[in-house]
Amino acid sequence: MDKDKLKDEQKAELKAATKAFEKQCLISFSATRSGEVIKKFDFNTLQTFPEAQREDRMAYMVHQAVGQAFVSHGPVMANSVHNAVVKTIREGGIQSYMGPAY
Repeated sequence: MDKDKLKDEQKAELKAATKAFEKQCLISFSATRSGEVIKKFDFNTLQTFPEAQREDRMAYMVHQAVGQAFVSHGPVMANSVHNAVVKTIREGGIQSYMGPAY
């Protein structure tokens, strides 16, 4: 479809949607302390929803954001869990435990 054939209100709607997507893509970038711009993670992909799924769009977007956080921050999470386990072992938290362990 050629966008020159669109009505003015349709052009405005397309422009607003394009700006919103560009704004979401810009979130993928960050600046280091030295001012260098880096790409933190991949751009979000556009998803089309049939009418039946439009009601679940918010839940889908939340699940997508949480999943992206787990993927892009996996090493940080693994290090945090590792540090907590090591701290527990060093402090002897396991030795004083009484009762069944699962």
